[in-house]
Amino acid sequence: MNRGGSVLVPAAAVGAEGLLTMVDELMAAGEIPKLPVVLDSPAGLSAVEVHQRAERERRPELHRGGRVGVPAGLVEQVSDRPSIVVAGLATADSGRVLRHLAEMLPDPRNGVVLLGPPAPGTRAAQLASGTRQLKVRGRYVPVRAEVTALGSTGEFAGPAETLDWATATRPPETAFVIEGEAVASEAFAKTLHAEAGWCAVVPEDGERAVLSATGRG
Repeated sequence: MNRGGSVLVPAAAVGAEGLLTMVDELMAAGEIPKLPVVLDSPAGLSAVEVHQRAERERRPELHRGGRVGVPAGLVEQVSDRPSIVVAGLATADSGRVLRHLAEMLPDPRNGVVLLGPPAPGTRAAQLASGTRQLKVRGRYVPVRAEVTALGSTGEFAGPAETLDWATATRPPETAFVIEGEAVASEAFAKTLHAEAGWCAVVPEDGERAVLSATGRG
């Protein structure tokens, strides 16, 4: 960011509240520059709004004592200024993150921050391994941006740990399984239904869902 470029963080936009809170706190502490933060997802922005509203209403299902720290100027559209961009999935394999990769990777002023240990065979894993070119939408893009893999700062829960958590948690109205390959997602959704009694579905590509802060009394 001190080089005058932007930083791309491949991450699921829905559920990015923790990441945004961390960015907000780092900016407040002066650890990173105060830059525009782009959450390139209408659904992600809606999820942040719903989460904030639920916190204001002190809904018990949130099970957290903190807050959602939304950085000032959180937007969906990328400006021509240096920015922090959150888009796509952590795998960097699909979604709007592909456009950002194609535009940002060739510029050495930019940076890419990978969160958690990347899944093998994904674009995130290729970037973490130090590849100098990445195939994006049918063409190879030179990787001149600085890539930082924060694999040691956090670990994703596996299916067993997630299932343990789910069986001890009040079932939501609907759970969407959106990470991982389609076959694995379908299998885990069925497991959540069978073992935890959750209504778990794998949304189709392009499918939209209405998010609401209204819960079951």
